[in-house]
Amino acid sequence: MNGFDKITLVSAKALLQGSELNSLVREGEKTNALGEVFTASKDLYNYLLERDASLKKVHELIEIKKAAAARLKEATGLVWKL
Repeated sequence: MNGFDKITLVSAKALLQGSELNSLVREGEKTNALGEVFTASKDLYNYLLERDASLKKVHELIEIKKAAAARLKEATGLVWKL
């Protein structure tokens, strides 16, 4: 398993547990991009759990996440799988 696969698994676990990526230090373009896409994914996931979630807001959060994933790919060449 490569390093990015491990990051993806740790990220998925944190998302499902509702916790932060405590081991991620956001320094530099690559780690900032990773932190941004993780936060966008977490925001979308948490919003989807809300009883009164609106489709309009879900769409907005998806667009934010897609943009963050594109910045991660641009910075690292890696595709965000979550």
